[in-house]
Amino acid sequence: MAYSDEVRAEAVRLRLEARLSLKAIVARLGIAKGTASKWLREHPLPVDLVKERMAANGRATSVRFPRKREAEPTRRETPAVDHRRRQGPDVLVLDHGHHR
Repeated sequence: MAYSDEVRAEAVRLRLEARLSLKAIVARLGIAKGTASKWLREHPLPVDLVKERMAANGRATSVRFPRKREAEPTRRETPAVDHRRRQGPDVLVLDHGHHR
């Protein structure tokens, strides 16, 4: 389902101003979790706030948060691999990645 730009802006506003969790934003706006996650990926909650909330909920706070990694090329951006092998001067054999 496509959501309006206003819904997206409201999700980001709730994250930045109200510091709501993904779960709370999804519940408040009635949007798909995957969509909200994608929109909010660039706006994570501060680690100290997450740890504080986890402690308040009785969860372990020694969780390691992944470091931001450099953007890896998506599958679409990765060049296609040529699986053809040449057998002699005029013979072309298609190899679909199966090993013999």
